[in-house]
Amino acid sequence: MQASRLSTILILSPLPFLACQGVTEREAGDAVRESVEASWEEWLARSSTPLDFDGFMDLFVHDSTLVYVNSGRTWVGWDSVAAWHRRGWETWDSAHFSLGQIQTAVLGPSAAVLSSDGDFFIRMSSGSEFTGSYAATAVWRMTPSGWKIVQLHESFPN
Repeated sequence: MQASRLSTILILSPLPFLACQGVTEREAGDAVRESVEASWEEWLARSSTPLDFDGFMDLFVHDSTLVYVNSGRTWVGWDSVAAWHRRGWETWDSAHFSLGQIQTAVLGPSAAVLSSDGDFFIRMSSGSEFTGSYAATAVWRMTPSGWKIVQLHESFPN
């Protein structure tokens, strides 16, 4: 079951260049927040059954600057992050990640930080099942191909 969603906007840097286009700073911040949050929801959907590994990895920036942190370990670069995720996904039979609260800090027209929590259920190929909660913080950057995660930190406290 999906928890209720709470969104908070924190505008951390002014967006003065948009004023000359007739867009207020709040409207610009709202547009960035909505776009990044929609991308996050899409990313979580790709993490769930049916498993879409390529779609899941497509939402990360595909270069050596990508940073992924999980449970005290760090992977740097798209190749390293993709290899680690692929090894894990190969052991999954099905998965579901629900979305909890979202907080988004808009850093400008092309950058934002999103924090989220939620619950997960994973059924392994072996038949074992795992449930729990997660928390994640993702730094997003607008690229020519849309919003991409450039840094992601996940924790699974239980």
